[in-house]
Amino acid sequence: MNYQAIRDEIDGDPATYDNKTNGEISDIFNARNIIGPLNTRQLLEWSAGNGRAAKIRALADDTTATDADRSLGLAADTMMRRADAELRPGDPAHVALITGLKDAGAINGADVTSLAALAANQITRGEQLGLGTVRKGHVRKAKVL
Repeated sequence: MNYQAIRDEIDGDPATYDNKTNGEISDIFNARNIIGPLNTRQLLEWSAGNGRAAKIRALADDTTATDADRSLGLAADTMMRRADAELRPGDPAHVALITGLKDAGAINGADVTSLAALAANQITRGEQLGLGTVRKGHVRKAKVL
């Protein structure tokens, strides 16, 4: 366990952690309430449904589409192919990408809904920090560093 990372988190966010017991702090670390980014594997799986990948690729190749729409298709297609890609549901640029693909007709409302449902698979603060499950004993040890 990375006790220093736990300590840094506690010290860096006093409004969240002050006046809490070790058990309450571990509960905060382990609560599934953070919307995590979607990775390449998840994007590929999503794009395989309902012909989404083909529709996005078609938009990128459509010479009658506007340059802006073709760029959206190309960006989405590239994102789904990159090994290190992430789609962050709260990132304004990523929201604009998804909205633009819908407005251009490459995906529909049901596609957006299914992507949002996939993104709703929430992670914990411990997972986000690479810690996994944080127990109250971990918190106790981190506080004495």
